[in-house]
Amino acid sequence: MLKADFTWEYIDVDSTSTTSITNPSKSTSCNLAKDFEEPKLDNKIQAQLKRGRATISHVKKKVAKDYNCSVDDVLLLSVSETKKNGNYNFCANGTKVAYKRIGNSIVKKVKLF
Repeated sequence: MLKADFTWEYIDVDSTSTTSITNPSKSTSCNLAKDFEEPKLDNKIQAQLKRGRATISHVKKKVAKDYNCSVDDVLLLSVSETKKNGNYNFCANGTKVAYKRIGNSIVKKVKLF
């Protein structure tokens, strides 16, 4: 373990704690209710985005690829979209992430300041 004063020390890791770190449960890590359902999307907007390969299924595939998980492990938490752009919040493999779409380009949302 590296300390703030740039010294380090060995730490012993239990096998039970590493299992919980590498395989987090998506329901407990994102604090979702057991009966959680993904929000419904506008079919007209999704039909237009199909041409540019920017539908919600394409966005989920990109998130799954970025976080090394299957598409089934990616849950849509909230969405705000128009034909020109969209903001998406996901729970990907137990981690809350945000992505945005501008036109047909899909990128991970980052905070600059």
